[in-house]
Amino acid sequence: MIKNYLKIAFRNLSKYKFISFINVFGLTIGLTCCLLILTFVLHELSYDKYQPNAERVYRVTRTFYNLQNGSVSLKLATASK
Repeated sequence: MIKNYLKIAFRNLSKYKFISFINVFGLTIGLTCCLLILTFVLHELSYDKYQPNAERVYRVTRTFYNLQNGSVSLKLATASK
């Protein structure tokens, strides 16, 4: 049964070359984007995991505001244990 499916797929690929190219190219681009997003997310989730007490690391932020108009003039952030 699978042999017949592969045979039909190969025939369609050889018969409709341009449409098959568009489909395969689109699938390749989609999978590539998905894998790039996955690697980015995994990298962001693994931040500071090399520390022995990684669950106890916090990020401390501080924002300075301008007194004249109340806009943000400076943002600082450090990692703290």
